[in-house]
Amino acid sequence: MYRQLLLKTSMILIVLTLTACTTQHTMKMTPSNKTVILEKLHAKFAHTGLNTGSTRHSVLLNQPTYRWFSEGNKLSPASKQKLSYMAKLVMRIGYNKIIVGGYSDNVGGLMQNKAKSHNWAKSIYSYLISQGISRNKISYKGHGEFEPMTSNFTESGRRENRRVEIRIE
Repeated sequence: MYRQLLLKTSMILIVLTLTACTTQHTMKMTPSNKTVILEKLHAKFAHTGLNTGSTRHSVLLNQPTYRWFSEGNKLSPASKQKLSYMAKLVMRIGYNKIIVGGYSDNVGGLMQNKAKSHNWAKSIYSYLISQGISRNKISYKGHGEFEPMTSNFTESGRRENRRVEIRIE
């Protein structure tokens, strides 16, 4: 019955329900069903326009900062919509934790890049909390120019390295 239910709910948002008589219960993420739920979550985010990836233990969403922010640390309306969608989904499945990481390119000083990446991560962290994510289950960190995704030798590379990643576990 459980396997049939997973197949039937593939078109529904990540809310997985079990029906017993006339009562419905929302399934929460547990160690035994975590992999299945993370796979479904990854599939749902693939349609948002966010760059997605997944590991055995988490779903990773990342997007260059020029797509998150309209200017400075101000989230764009489209980003707020994506983050609201994300918050609703992860609250339904009973996530364990969310880690928001900001990253910059290597232009500017170390402290300046650390501050920029910190502020980007904090903006998303604050917005997710405003959408109902528990402060006890979310953290953020600015990583500065360390851990680039691609080369910092070109403008396009630097542009991709200025990003925010959201890891859902």
